[in-house]
Amino acid sequence: MAVAEDFLPYYDIKQGLTRLGNNKMLYRMLLPKLIPNLLTEYNKFLVEYEAGNYVQAETIIHTVKGTSGNLSVNDVHFRLADLDVKLKYLKDPTLGPAPSKEEVQPLIDALLVSINKSVEVYPEVLTFLA
Repeated sequence: MAVAEDFLPYYDIKQGLTRLGNNKMLYRMLLPKLIPNLLTEYNKFLVEYEAGNYVQAETIIHTVKGTSGNLSVNDVHFRLADLDVKLKYLKDPTLGPAPSKEEVQPLIDALLVSINKSVEVYPEVLTFLA
């Protein structure tokens, strides 16, 4: 039988439940609003990023970062946080030197790996939460 720790580092179910007042039904209701849409949001981000629309790209990343953090989808959240910092410098040159695409690309690649793994184990998480 699965335990919450089986889903680390992708899902910290205990932490996510704690953030939601241990409301398992609410957690189970919110998770499907995030996980199935991760790849869609990633692809929207890529379109904006590759077009040089850094404000829009950062907005997408920042929004998904917040939701993933609230639900403790931690690996995705931490990778989004790293990317969010780089994008802030790209969208606002007054903050300091903007990172190169070579600096940003490994973060984008790592995010996709994390999203794919989180999506892959998602059905098991839902079964565990049932």
